[in-house]
Order: sequence, then structure tokens, then C-alpha cells
Amino acid sequence: MVIPREGPRAEQKMRSRMFADRGLIDVLYPKELSPAKVAARVVANLEQTDSSVQDQARIDTGGASYVARLFAARMRYGARRAHAVASAAAQGLALPLA
Repeated sequence: MVIPREGPRAEQKMRSRMFADRGLIDVLYPKELSPAKVAARVVANLEQTDSSVQDQARIDTGGASYVARLFAARMRYGARRAHAVASAAAQGLALPLA
């Protein structure tokens, strides 16, 4: 269960909503907080026996390696090559390791 903070930016709310829409997390917003609601949601999450995860295969967790390869390409070949690597990645193509 996630309780996103209210501010100063809306980033946490947006991310938590996206993850909740995919069934990855349960979100309880600060304005909805009460001891009874938190307790009920915790118990419900603990009692859940099935997973409602959707689109699990589409979650890209390779951001750090992507950035490392992009940075390496930029250092080796300059901005033009780095742009080509980024374009390839955006199209779902394999990124060069060297």
C-alpha cells in the first residue's frame, strides 16, 4: 500500500495512480486517511490471495542500464551517436553495448 504525499509536486500522485491502474500497488490518498481505513486496507491486502497485476511484461525496469549505455555512447561517439542510440531504444530496438 502506498500513501503518496500531497506536494510540492504531483509526481508521487501520478506515479502511484499509474502503478495502481496496473494492479501493482494499492493507493490510499492522504485526504482519505483514517486509522480505520488504513487498518482495513492493510488487512484486505494481506488477505488477498490472487494477483491482479496487469501488463507486467511491459514494465521497463532497465532504466539505469539504458542511461549507462546512452552515456557511454555519448562519451565514445559524441552527441550524434548518442541520439541514434536513444532513437533505437525508443523504437524498441536493442541498444549496442559497445
